[in-house]
Amino acid sequence: MLAAAIVLCSAPACVIDELTETEVGDERYCEGAARWPNDYAALEDDLVEEIDALRRTGATCGEDRYNPVTPLEIVPELHCASRLHATDLAKAKSVGPAGTDGSTPLSRANLSGYDGIPRYEMSAANFTRADEALAAWLAEPVHCAALLDRKLRHLGVGHSRNADGDATATVVSLGEPRD
Repeated sequence: MLAAAIVLCSAPACVIDELTETEVGDERYCEGAARWPNDYAALEDDLVEEIDALRRTGATCGEDRYNPVTPLEIVPELHCASRLHATDLAKAKSVGPAGTDGSTPLSRANLSGYDGIPRYEMSAANFTRADEALAAWLAEPVHCAALLDRKLRHLGVGHSRNADGDATATVVSLGEPRD
């Protein structure tokens, strides 16, 4: 059963975060990602806008220049996989592709019901603004190039914070349709 609000308690008071509903696919695996705190969802929306702007303008990644490419489509299943992995990473206060349950980017995409081809998953820890996370990825040529890969068409974004409020994680999943 999904709760209508998340309660974050710390002395001396508790805060109830308002939730938003987002399409995350129909798989049972994704049930926990459908209702998300408004501030997390707002950061996700900001990151989608930042990535779209980057793809519309192109960028230099290391020594390579990438021309503008088409924006990405938010795919509910990748959105689910990204949100759940971000939650796991924030809880574990870690960053990387391995889930605490041994999951991988491919297994998370499969569990979410994604029918495309997962190509990249990027994670960042302890950023509270979309532009900060994006700047960290753009500083790494391989991540920058992934964001500008012209074969990609699908995007999922997740942002979460641990219960103590002292760790956050942001995850971007990128994929392409099957031909």
